[in-house]
Amino acid sequence: MTPTRDYLVVGAGAIGGSLAHHLAGAGHRVRVVDADREHVEAIRRDGLRLVTPAGQVRTARVRACTPEEAGAVEESRVLLATKLQHVEPAAAWLATALDPDRVLEPVVYLCQNGLSHGRAARALPREWLVPALVNFAADVVAPGTVRSGGPGLVAVGELGRGASRRVRELAEDLAGFGEVEVSEDIVSTLWAKRILGALITATALVDADIDTVVAAHREVMAGLAAEVTEVALAEGSRPPVIDEIDPLALGGRRGDAAREAALDAVVSFLAGMTGKRRSGVFRDIVVRRRPTEATHELGDLLEAAAAHDVRAPLLAALRDRLGDLESGRLSPAPSVPADLGADLGIAHTERNHR
Repeated sequence: MTPTRDYLVVGAGAIGGSLAHHLAGAGHRVRVVDADREHVEAIRRDGLRLVTPAGQVRTARVRACTPEEAGAVEESRVLLATKLQHVEPAAAWLATALDPDRVLEPVVYLCQNGLSHGRAARALPREWLVPALVNFAADVVAPGTVRSGGPGLVAVGELGRGASRRVRELAEDLAGFGEVEVSEDIVSTLWAKRILGALITATALVDADIDTVVAAHREVMAGLAAEVTEVALAEGSRPPVIDEIDPLALGGRRGDAAREAALDAVVSFLAGMTGKRRSGVFRDIVVRRRPTEATHELGDLLEAAAAHDVRAPLLAALRDRLGDLESGRLSPAPSVPADLGADLGIAHTERNHR
């Protein structure tokens, strides 16, 4: 029987809220910290609500507070689940809030898109950090309410590779949350998500279902995948298959059977997210009207590309276009354009980076 543990979840949005809901439902003691006061007050009043893809509402009782109200952090297990651009300030807050007399061996699980351990390590000791892959769909649809888009993969692993007690414990506590695995090479696993994430980000340029956009623009999607893959390989990573999608095949040549099968797998995976028809990037820009983490993730990718002399024109164009959407200079296309590559202002050149 799994023992009851104490968790602090920093950032109770789509990712953090979903994980907090599951942990609380499994009997663990959970406290969430979020900067959105309205969200926090709704959780206090009504509980943390999760809407399933079938429309059922499930409520979990968790403690909730803002950072200003949190006081000293006495939980030794922390899920840092903020947006990528908020990782460093959240880590800095955590560094000052952790009670050194009560928390002797803290562990901070990094649960967001991108590679965030470099940002977190600017404020926290590297040995505290355990990266996690979160490849499931969810959205905050109202204060205190998260809508699930369906199950996906969660993987956790040490930066130094291999399993550990703290890795196995989180995997045990998340059992039943979909597919949960211990990764022997979590950084490569996170690169697989970055490849898939670039495709999902590009769908935010269009006000249409995410699977429809990917299916209609296979060449551009393959081009984006190829650019991220080249950076991953230059960084020494070899992204594995996740959720039945082979990320290394996505950037192959036109007509290559493995590439076409991988793109089909992406479309099928996205179509299966019955509760999520637009990306989180689209919702941030169009619905919530706030900056998206995707421009920061693309900036990190482009910085890594430049360090390895990798050309990434599609990634650069995508970052610029998202900036235009965030500023209000442009709006998402009302339907799938005839050529998303032309919409990005880039002529796609077929390359093979494998």
